[in-house]
Amino acid sequence: MKIPGRIVPDPNAHGDVEASLTGRIEAPKGGLPVLGEEVKQGQILGYVSPAVGVVDRTQVRREVARLTTEIRQTAESVELLKQFWFVPFRDGKVIQAEMKLEGLRRERAALLPMLQTQEVLRASTDGVVSVSNAINGRIVQPGEKIFEIVNPKRLWVEAVAADPHLAAVAAEVEEAVATTPDGQALDVSFVGSGLSLQQQAVPLMFRVEDPAEGLRVGRPVTVSIRSKQKSRPGIAVPRDAVVTGSNGLEQVWEHVAPEVFVPAP
Repeated sequence: MKIPGRIVPDPNAHGDVEASLTGRIEAPKGGLPVLGEEVKQGQILGYVSPAVGVVDRTQVRREVARLTTEIRQTAESVELLKQFWFVPFRDGKVIQAEMKLEGLRRERAALLPMLQTQEVLRASTDGVVSVSNAINGRIVQPGEKIFEIVNPKRLWVEAVAADPHLAAVAAEVEEAVATTPDGQALDVSFVGSGLSLQQQAVPLMFRVEDPAEGLRVGRPVTVSIRSKQKSRPGIAVPRDAVVTGSNGLEQVWEHVAPEVFVPAP
């Protein structure tokens, strides 16, 4: 059996480096990493300086100082309430004061990142810089991807099976090989299949045992599977009846009623 697929990174050896605040990208001492550069986990790739003006920063400092004072006063009030048993409705007042104290702390925690001088961008895993959107001085938004790191020695193949029965047969893998368009063969082993359909197909995951040098993520491959199941149910059809559908997969048309034809993979 042959099914189409593509090279994808191992999810345990693939990571994105994103900014958590609005700011300006600054280069580290050795400069920003470039595409294809090898990095180690925890290595500093760059910095993000918060884009907060002088006036705004002063207002934030004033608000943080006010919240800190109010937090201290509220905490002292809570301790006093806990010490005196004769205060009317003591338990309810303690609960209200503790809820107010927690809210003040959350407000202060939300403002403190705006006073940080820099956010450090570190590599999340060992690998090679596959995507870089870092430009010195560029303004980035929270959640925006700056770097993508891929380990070229740990790659997978994501294949799709249009027939659910084919996916079940593929799970009984005896031998599997992924072939690139230029004829390069890669030994792969079955990892698992998804329970949710993707574009009416079942996703299958294979692990590349020994990735060849220069293998690129996203490259299309054809996975040839030899299953332990030696037979499968089916209907013999003429070769001329097999056509290629709009999704690129082979299909036949079933005549289910007068002038009604239904495509089947």
